[in-house]
Amino acid sequence: MELKSGNIYGFRGQNGCGKTMLMRGICGLIIPTSGRVVIDGKELHKDISMPKSIGALIENPAFLPQYTGYENLRMLASLSGKIKKRRYFTGTETGWT
Repeated sequence: MELKSGNIYGFRGQNGCGKTMLMRGICGLIIPTSGRVVIDGKELHKDISMPKSIGALIENPAFLPQYTGYENLRMLASLSGKIKKRRYFTGTETGWT
C-alpha cells in the first residue's frame, strides 16, 4: 500500500481486521513482525525511530460534535500547515466545496 503525503486517509473494515494495528504500525507505535513501513524513503525502526511528521486519530478520538469527521480531521491536519484545501463531497451537501 502506498499513501501519498498531504492527503487524509481513513481505514474501514470489520472489527478485528487490523485497522488499528496498521495505524499503530504506520505511526511507529509498534514494530511489525513482518513487512515494513517506509516513510520518505526511510524505513521505520531501521533508518528512523518515529515518523517526523504524521498525524493520526486512533481508536476513540475526541471530535468536535458540530463538525463532520472529515472536517475534524481537516482542522487537525491544518495545524501543521501542510494540508491544502481539497474538493470534497460529504454526502449531506448539495455540491462540491
